[in-house]
Amino acid sequence: MTSRAAPPSSLNTFVPVCSLLTRHAKAHPNKPALVDVDSGQRVQFKNLQLAVEQSAVKLLSSGLRAGEKVLLTGDNSIAKIILWLAIWRAGGVVCPLDPGFIRTSLDTVLSAIDPTFILAASTTDHDLDTSTLPDSVRVITYWDTLDNGVVMLDPSASPEKAYLRNRHSTNPLPAPCQPSDIACIACTSGTTGQPKIVVYDHKAMWLNGLDSIYLLALEPNDRMLEYRSFNWYSSQILSLMPFLQTGFTLHVARRFSLRRFGQWVHTHQLTVSVGVPTIIQLLLKEPIAQHETLLSSLRVITSSTAPLAAQYWHAFEHYYQRPLINLYGSTETGWISGNTLNERKLGSVGRVLNSVKLSFTTQPPIPGDAPVLRPFLVETEKIALGYLNTDGTLHSLRGKPFLMRDAAQLDADGYLHVWGRTDDLIIRGGVKISPAEIEATVANHPHIQDAAVIGLPDALYGMQIVCFFVPQQHHATPTVNIVQHCRLALPLEKIPQRFIPLSRLPRNHRGKILKRQLLALAKNFLNS
Repeated sequence: MTSRAAPPSSLNTFVPVCSLLTRHAKAHPNKPALVDVDSGQRVQFKNLQLAVEQSAVKLLSSGLRAGEKVLLTGDNSIAKIILWLAIWRAGGVVCPLDPGFIRTSLDTVLSAIDPTFILAASTTDHDLDTSTLPDSVRVITYWDTLDNGVVMLDPSASPEKAYLRNRHSTNPLPAPCQPSDIACIACTSGTTGQPKIVVYDHKAMWLNGLDSIYLLALEPNDRMLEYRSFNWYSSQILSLMPFLQTGFTLHVARRFSLRRFGQWVHTHQLTVSVGVPTIIQLLLKEPIAQHETLLSSLRVITSSTAPLAAQYWHAFEHYYQRPLINLYGSTETGWISGNTLNERKLGSVGRVLNSVKLSFTTQPPIPGDAPVLRPFLVETEKIALGYLNTDGTLHSLRGKPFLMRDAAQLDADGYLHVWGRTDDLIIRGGVKISPAEIEATVANHPHIQDAAVIGLPDALYGMQIVCFFVPQQHHATPTVNIVQHCRLALPLEKIPQRFIPLSRLPRNHRGKILKRQLLALAKNFLNS
């Protein structure tokens, strides 16, 4: 098959946000730039440019200076995106954060980031105890409802004298940001302990945006839906950056809704939707009726953030008759590989991108039967600058190989297959077992809603397989039925030795399983 065309050559060189907005406002001033599918609110490109500039002036009048950090909280909304772009236009650094997501680490994160102020949505409980904040940090409230296209900020946050000083300035806005300027500071999931605070420059975000454009063949006439939080780096480089780079229309939702998804696509004639394995499974468990009509405009849906079992991929495309593209990357490196519409293989995460050099470690392979699985190293110029230490200093990642702890292999056709983290793999009697494979099989049972698999020590075989499952409502599912179901798809050595029912699986706000909680639950269950 032939390769997809690369993004337009005009995007090869970094362009600052102010120039991009000017370009789109001139090219298609009346075209919708941002659409909120929850409220129906929308902003045209000509008004978006004005709103960003006016909001940037407001931020400057509130005390923001170039290079300073702004903590930005709140659900997805047009106002949040405008403020995000305004922070960049004012020369600041965006620090998107859900305080409740890292509640136990919030003080440490705030101390490390040391923001100038915090922008908090009026409609969101930002979980901030303002009495514990340093005197130098203010919380400024913003409203999701725009006033003639302008984001409304708490008037008390802008001292009148400072506002007047900036209002009468002949050039209140600073010079455009440069590729080497810090653009964003975001937190990782933190599923295994303290979240890492990752620092990106504009270069990293720009180059990852270009890879998204290439993988999905994104164009100005596309209409994309993003319902994942923009606190995620994946959302920033898959949706926000390509939106700025190409000028397509970006539709946002506060969260995914199975009941409304089909209507969103149909009403707005969406052409691209993001996805994650959990949502793909949900769309299969509770299929959308009349999908032939409701989803007719959708040309592609993505899946990323976790491995997607080949059987789900196949079942999704068979039922919905819409192509699904599986992508793979990390918070530190951005995109590493991805399938495209012209070159893809079910069960893989696609070919390694040209912007990435991948090499497997020379350490001995993970023991067990074939295939040979090893962690690997990634070298790319679009890697994050580094981790922010608790004292505010930077632990650099740029310019050196980054060790990925996922177990993976390249097949004979050059497609990358990822089996999960090396520390999650279960080695039972010398056989390497991917939890994702068993989870997909168990969750495929008609009366099972969700599943998660972990390994525990076993005196005879090295490890035993423990499967947690969530039954569908009103469907009690005996263990023997699940075992019989597994035997139809799995070899004997991969069938779990223990099945533990739960009302729900412990997941963080990004949908990732909290393995430590499962380990504690399993030990308590086995010892009871």
